[in-house]
Amino acid sequence: MGVVTNMELFEELFNMIQGGASIIEVLEEWGGSSIYIPSIKSTFRNELILRDYKNGTPLRELAKKYSLSLSQIYHLTKEERSE
Repeated sequence: MGVVTNMELFEELFNMIQGGASIIEVLEEWGGSSIYIPSIKSTFRNELILRDYKNGTPLRELAKKYSLSLSQIYHLTKEERSE
């Protein structure tokens, strides 16, 4: 078995809660744990940038919104722009 990532642990907890687990069940499983909640930036930022681009947000605004350089935005949207 490989290394379990923080995102996998968070997804397991999230699915448990979404599945209707009671607070007691969550505490029995996760009580005492230090839980790291991944940031949107580290998990879905690129997907959000592409969604915003497809919805018509100008490249310069994307760079500002996501605190990236214009060249990084160009790189991330390259495939979408070439279609």
